[in-house]
Amino acid sequence: DTEAIIENCRFVDNDGGNTGSIFFSKATSPGPGPTIRDCVFEGNTAYSTVVIQHCNPVIEQCTFESNTSPDFFGATVRLLQSAATFSDCVFSGNVGSGIGAEQADGLQILDCAFSDNAVAYGGGVRLSGTSGDQATISGCSFTNHVSPVSELGSALNSNSIDLTLVDCEFVGNRASTSVFVAHGASYDIDRCHFENNFDGTCASFSGDVDVSMSQCIFIDNSSSGVSIGGFSTASFSECLFENNHATWGPG
Repeated sequence: DTEAIIENCRFVDNDGGNTGSIFFSKATSPGPGPTIRDCVFEGNTAYSTVVIQHCNPVIEQCTFESNTSPDFFGATVRLLQSAATFSDCVFSGNVGSGIGAEQADGLQILDCAFSDNAVAYGGGVRLSGTSGDQATISGCSFTNHVSPVSELGSALNSNSIDLTLVDCEFVGNRASTSVFVAHGASYDIDRCHFENNFDGTCASFSGDVDVSMSQCIFIDNSSSGVSIGGFSTASFSECLFENNHATWGPG
């Protein structure tokens, strides 16, 4: 039943192989999905702890902690063609991205905290789409992620999806090139805060992107603030760049 309600449950120390502790899939075109509320996922091992395909779940007030994906490119929650809504969730200390979403049109991630997740790239969120797809990330924090893979983003990786990023914090992340990497599509970034990030660049855009950034703060980073490459256009309004020390490139 893709419209099931799972509430106040704990999933601890399970080994789920490829399907995880929870697996939902809708055979026909995407429609309503499960509601997962006030649940804890801890110490589970699977390619993804939760897998949801072709339906639109609501996941709220859940904690995902110390789960492990044997594949270093895995994700704690994996979505395929699913317009999920996450709110007030915590993703901490997982091996794998917090959320990995493919063809993520309609995805909303609201007031969630991502910290200390270890993965090749996109430790907090990794999302992709096709032309015209849209997603929103609002009120979220991305803290203490490290990426060993260059040019892919330690905290957030976004590819070919129009992304609205509002009131988010990126603090204490480390990447060989960038904390937030975006490729293709358009990006509307408002009131975001980048502080005490290390190495490379806080936010990197490439591959024919359209970036609008307003009222953002880049302060005390041991990295560049913003990098714009490829056939990209960008506008900045009321942004603050202060006391950044780039290892390469401009501040």
